[in-house]
Amino acid sequence: MDQRSQGLAAAGYARSWGELELGVESGPTGPCLAVRGPAGHPSLGQLRLLHGGVRHPAIPELLGHGPGFVLLDVVPLLDGHSLWSQVAGDDELQLSYPAGAAVGRTLALAVHAVHDQMGLALGASSWANVLFDGAGDVFLLACSPPPALAGDPGGGPMRAPEVAVGGQPVWASDVWLLWALWQPLLAIATVPPEMLDALVGRSPQDSGYAAIFREVQQRAGASTPEARYPDLPTALDAWRRLWDALGMGPDEAAARSLVLAVARRGVAGAQAPDPEPTVEVGPEARWLQLGSGSVDLRRRPLLRRLLGELLRARHARPGAWVPLPDLIAAGWPGEVILESAARNRAWVALSRLRRLGLDELLLRDDRGYRLDAAVRFTGAGWPPQ
Repeated sequence: MDQRSQGLAAAGYARSWGELELGVESGPTGPCLAVRGPAGHPSLGQLRLLHGGVRHPAIPELLGHGPGFVLLDVVPLLDGHSLWSQVAGDDELQLSYPAGAAVGRTLALAVHAVHDQMGLALGASSWANVLFDGAGDVFLLACSPPPALAGDPGGGPMRAPEVAVGGQPVWASDVWLLWALWQPLLAIATVPPEMLDALVGRSPQDSGYAAIFREVQQRAGASTPEARYPDLPTALDAWRRLWDALGMGPDEAAARSLVLAVARRGVAGAQAPDPEPTVEVGPEARWLQLGSGSVDLRRRPLLRRLLGELLRARHARPGAWVPLPDLIAAGWPGEVILESAARNRAWVALSRLRRLGLDELLLRDDRGYRLDAAVRFTGAGWPPQ
């Protein structure tokens, strides 16, 4: 670890997860992560059980616990929410596909260890659950995700469809979960041309790579457990076939380099958004004026349609989520598109909105997208028609 990264790690990691507070404290063997909250909080129970029972390099060991706290053997530098927010907002930081694949593979192996050693599935997580230390290594907090965080290009909390409606998670739930966590990052990653073509439906359906890609998208992202790969080893075998077809696989060194590049920029955690931001909306959402600058959408009709749908929902039902199918219908009215291609197009377009300046305002979780209810909108385009 270089001196800059050491300094950031020593400065400490701190997060608020609703009722939980996360921070670096002195533990029985040195600095460690403390998670504190109300006694009996379900996430504290999950952390005690899973981090006390699972042995895997990416699952921090339980060092101690008591009423209202757990201590874990990791000293985080930043989490996935912070990392991807910085990458999405800085053109000089690049998430390569091999670096992202390395992080995804590590998480898949960690979750499989939970399956194998505890016989339990998670069913829900987020990039805020993924931690990186000062060496750039990846760790997973095996507990329920925090509430949606502003400006999260990693997609916010994710829950497998059966878990989102109150069902119990199974191993195939975590296949969907890892697939879903990765999907929004495709919009900020530097992906191979073959993958980009397959994402937007330009590849011939019978081409070797496109066929494997389509299989992975359909089997990993299926809406029911029965239609998915049954477990993570099977899913990882499919991903390996995908990497072989690309001639490009996970690169752990590239992943560590990206984390340390963010660290050298002085990023120890996500910056807090303006507590009372105001956005001026131009006529027909042709432009926005934010505290950080202006956003010109006059020549971006697709983004304008998506933003218009979000603005209408924000005005009619502040705090309500707009389901992805509703945004697809608004963005591509009347078009008949394969479901997987439509989802990918929407993710790419919504990520463009974030990169244009809405990263602090556009929230997402498994229910859909919404504009932050704490933001005040004004201007000729508000309220929207």
